[in-house]
Amino acid sequence: MCPANAIMSHLFANANMSHSMMIGSWDLWGPRSRDEASGGDVDHGTGAAVRDEGDAGLVHRSRGRLPNNRIPDRVHRRTLALVRRHYRDFGPTLAAEKLSERDGIAVSRETLRGWMVEAGLWTVRRRRVRHHTWRERQAAFGELVQMDTSEHPWFEGRVETEPSSGDMELNWP
Repeated sequence: MCPANAIMSHLFANANMSHSMMIGSWDLWGPRSRDEASGGDVDHGTGAAVRDEGDAGLVHRSRGRLPNNRIPDRVHRRTLALVRRHYRDFGPTLAAEKLSERDGIAVSRETLRGWMVEAGLWTVRRRRVRHHTWRERQAAFGELVQMDTSEHPWFEGRVETEPSSGDMELNWP
């Protein structure tokens, strides 16, 4: 099966879709009866492509082609050679800056990071999630329990304390 046909059969479970497009009874709002279809409902270029090529006519023509802004392979190889020779212990950001300053090679840090990972010069490190233990929520709205292990009378006798546990319940007069 042609790759384009495999893609289309995967994307469109309804096998009658291309036929519906050809007869003009399909649009963005879903299938309709033939009587309800009007001439402007289907993109004529897409309809013609489906009519001429079948489901493969829905695949974009640029699929499988190299992008116009692709960095040439010789620049890729030269950059990695310079990184191996001069910037082996640098991270991608610093290496990209030095390549730009000293060697005149302007490559983004993300592009360089991908190349370095691919060449085994940089290992992908997952950020550690900082562990944060949430305090237990209080039973009543606005309830506050304060801990005071200090021997100093911070509240100047305005509250009752339990010196054995160190907990202080605020009982204002």
